[in-house]
Amino acid sequence: MTKAGGGGKTVSVARISITVYYSSGTKLTDAGAAYIFERVAGVWTQTQKIVASDRAASDNFGYSVSISGNYAVVSANMEDEDAAGGNTANAAGSAYIFERVAGVWTQAQKLVASDRAASDNFGRSVSISGDYAIVGAELEDEDAAGSNTILSSGSAYIFERVAGVWTQAQKIVASDRATIDFFGVSVSISGNFAIAGAFRDDEDASGGNTKDAAGSSYIFERVAGVWTQVQKIDAFDRDFSDEFGFSVGISPPYAIVGAWLQDYDASGGASISNGGAAYVFGDVVTPVELLYFNAIPENNSLIKCEWSTATEINNDYFAVERSMEEAGSSGILQFEQIGMVQGSGNSNVTKNYVFYDEHPYKGLSYYRLRQVDYNGQYEYSPVRMVYIGAFEIISIYPNPGSEYIHYAIGSETGGEIALKLYDVMGREILNKTEMTEAGITQKKLNTSALSSGTYVLKIINGKKEKAQKQFAIK
Repeated sequence: MTKAGGGGKTVSVARISITVYYSSGTKLTDAGAAYIFERVAGVWTQTQKIVASDRAASDNFGYSVSISGNYAVVSANMEDEDAAGGNTANAAGSAYIFERVAGVWTQAQKLVASDRAASDNFGRSVSISGDYAIVGAELEDEDAAGSNTILSSGSAYIFERVAGVWTQAQKIVASDRATIDFFGVSVSISGNFAIAGAFRDDEDASGGNTKDAAGSSYIFERVAGVWTQVQKIDAFDRDFSDEFGFSVGISPPYAIVGAWLQDYDASGGASISNGGAAYVFGDVVTPVELLYFNAIPENNSLIKCEWSTATEINNDYFAVERSMEEAGSSGILQFEQIGMVQGSGNSNVTKNYVFYDEHPYKGLSYYRLRQVDYNGQYEYSPVRMVYIGAFEIISIYPNPGSEYIHYAIGSETGGEIALKLYDVMGREILNKTEMTEAGITQKKLNTSALSSGTYVLKIINGKKEKAQKQFAIK
């Protein structure tokens, strides 16, 4: 982790375009706008000004922006209406997707939270990467399931683009959410990783050492279509009211977190009140170069965890960790240590390691490594998902869906399955065969021809075992 001094507002840049926010309209007070710049022959030139299709005074369109390829997302955190233009909720917030077609940026869709409510501040922060966008709602009160109200604990919403339509795929919250943490004040997404800041959080990564508004941030990873919290991070020199997490950015294997009220320089001296700092996390110094990590079921009775390293520096040991919680229920994995394998200390040749979990959980479980240095610092490996147990449909997403749904099947043996789809009246809509692998198989089903309503997906394997799960099309 590296610390760097400085502070300031941010904009989003991708390839040859840049988007800058502008939160004061000319005809409707504070309606807001955003400006697109394009780099031509090394010079950035304004090519277009964009506004919301339903712009209104004090919407603050342009409060946060992000751009990726031919798509941009612009928030209006004080906007009041839903995607259809109704159901007014004061300052519930919204975000707008723009697409570049034939050189022109056009509004493609308006995004709102599935559980929107007044004063949620949805759109306080936004980020977009490929087919995924994330929107923060720092004043939102409910957990991922829509219950357990905690005032301004905050949340973030992840949207996925499927067949040209952006659909809410998941709501995420912090594993240790608390009153006025403001989780989602900042967000960033890149590939299969996302980060959300909670700049008023008081506890460190281990859940202790309380310091008011020291701040923290949370890393989420997309595993089998589900975004799960994999790590909480904080500053090594965290202090009261630093507000670490006020801004965040991620580009694996690196993440950066701003602490705009931090007082000290990179060496921990030269105090300047609220001078500000930023912290870089990732492979700044790599104590272990991990070639791969796998978790593989064997004989449906144990899990073989195996990994290799190319180099090791001051490597004390590897802790093997496991989580049994189904990520789809809360979006949070609760890992426990189940074993330890001694490291090689210092090495510049390939080292191979194996650990067997002789008492694995039935069903879906997750494994990862925590590599620990001699000085106690540690890093995590990617998370691996495994399945042992009864034949079942593990997940269907997005739910409700539109053009497509994705589903994951858990099976000990794999093989051919019969897939059937029924409507609410029990009428068979679809009947076809698919091949699955031992463990977890992910599939996609085209649902564009289905009418809005509730459906049941049923699968039958070669042993005549049945599994079914309900989903909706909107």
